[in-house]
Amino acid sequence: MTKHDGALRYVHYERHRWAHCYSPRAGSWSFRDLYGRLYGAEYRQPEGQGAEQLARLQRCGTFVSWFVREPCARFMSVYARFAERDKRAEQYPMSPAMRAANADGRLFSSPEVFAARAFELFPRDKHIAPQGGLGAELADLIAPIERSDEAWTRLRGHVAGLPLLVPHTNAGPPQRAVVPRSVQEFYADDIALWAKVSSDFETVRERV
Repeated sequence: MTKHDGALRYVHYERHRWAHCYSPRAGSWSFRDLYGRLYGAEYRQPEGQGAEQLARLQRCGTFVSWFVREPCARFMSVYARFAERDKRAEQYPMSPAMRAANADGRLFSSPEVFAARAFELFPRDKHIAPQGGLGAELADLIAPIERSDEAWTRLRGHVAGLPLLVPHTNAGPPQRAVVPRSVQEFYADDIALWAKVSSDFETVRERV
């Protein structure tokens, strides 16, 4: 695995006995920035993060959370972010495979082009890989990121010393462009996961 691959990633807030799983464009910077606010130091992802390590933290009393974003909205957010930077000729961290796919400068010319090349040439890139199936399903609290305010209230019931409001970094308006059918097909399992998470979260809310 390289730093560009889709893999289980989480911020471990050791003093708070809490770990939060994240994916790019699904609240990742919000929780990495929160680490800096709480601990006064930049978060640096350690090597060796994985499901086994996370389960070990959990067995030792660490509360684990995970917010899942609707996959099509996440994909369109990835596209919009890269396309915006490309239009301004600004550098944005890319995997070697993504950079190679943009050799002709047309990778971000449309969501359809981006999707076609992404799913063929760099499907395991951390910005493209599905959120599910990496090990975050171990979490004690799993919530749709679209309900993060309510989920944060629940989380604060398990983790002491957190800010009153859920952190929001790089939060933008919903992407309203038409989602290519290939995106819906590629993320079929991830969409089903997000739907189940949303349904389960609502069921718990109704019980409270």
